[in-house]
Parts: sequence; C-alpha cells; structure tokens
Amino acid sequence: MVKELNNRSLEIEGAIKLDTIEENIVRNVSLFAGAHLSPVAAFFGGIVAQEIIKFTGKYTPLRQWLHYEAFEVLPEGEVNRKPLGTRYDHQIAVFGQEI
Repeated sequence: MVKELNNRSLEIEGAIKLDTIEENIVRNVSLFAGAHLSPVAAFFGGIVAQEIIKFTGKYTPLRQWLHYEAFEVLPEGEVNRKPLGTRYDHQIAVFGQEI
C-alpha cells in the first residue's frame, strides 16, 4: 500500500515522491502502531510536560522536529506475537511471548 501511494503521489501537485522506501521500517511501524508501551508513553509525557512549562516563558520551547524510534530493541527473526488476552498483550505484540 505504501508503494502504491508513493507512486500515486506523482499525480498530486506539491507531493513528495520517495526514491527509496525502507520496507523494514514501514513494516515495523505498521505492525506496532497499535501497541501501547508504558515507557514510551512516559517518555513522550515527560517531553510534553517540559514543553508546557517552557510555554510559560521562562525557557525556550522546542522549535524543531523530534524523532524518536527504538527499532534496535525489537527481537531479530520471527517470534510468537499471538495475544494471550492478558494485560501484557501490547508488550507481546512488540517483543513476542518469549520475552
């Protein structure tokens, strides 16, 4: 679907067409987009809290993009990601039952 959308972007004025698509990154993002991990939520919560404090005027807020990814923590190879119906299903979806 990503390749199809990228090819169709030629028809849209002002759209950017990517020369290469990192299939591994697209796959990982699509597989894990629905998973909620507490440490990642805490990380973004901390950044949002800092930005709110900076908005009061004492400090300067971020005026740039923030990129955060941690694909290196994903297990290599195939793992069993079948949910068990427990509170750990989001962690299982990302890391597999083995962890």
